Amino acid sequence: MKKINILRNSPSKNILRGKMKNNILKLFLTIFAVVAFVGSVFALQAAIRIRFAKGKSSATLNGTVGKYGKKDYILRGNKGQKLSASVSSDCESIAFDVVDKGTGQIISENPTTDYKDELPGTDDYIIRVQNSDLPICKFTLNVGIE
Repeated sequence: MKKINILRNSPSKNILRGKMKNNILKLFLTIFAVVAFVGSVFALQAAIRIRFAKGKSSATLNGTVGKYGKKDYILRGNKGQKLSASVSSDCESIAFDVVDKGTGQIISENPTTDYKDELPGTDDYIIRVQNSDLPICKFTLNVGIE
């Protein structure tokens, strides 16, 4: 006896194929959205909030950063305050940028190891320490605000 597949080219089989493609697309988009969300959460968690000790207006922080890596420190500053920051390391490839978190604008001149200037507005500021070469570098970051 010969089997006959009546669904081979039937409209209902094409509908099933279309639903399967839609389900695969939905699954892909869901996975993409979850990965993007988790990545943004980890990026936010990676930033370290600088909090000065009571009665102090400066802090010293120690850290490490891998090759081509970065480490973000955030502090709140008011318009007209003077921000000073410096980084020291045995690695010559360590430097930092100062970024206005609200606008995303880099307010320091190129990556630097020493910065002192008046803040342009009241906002959170990111001090982004970066390593442009060596595998892993230890550094000391000094930050003050007046």
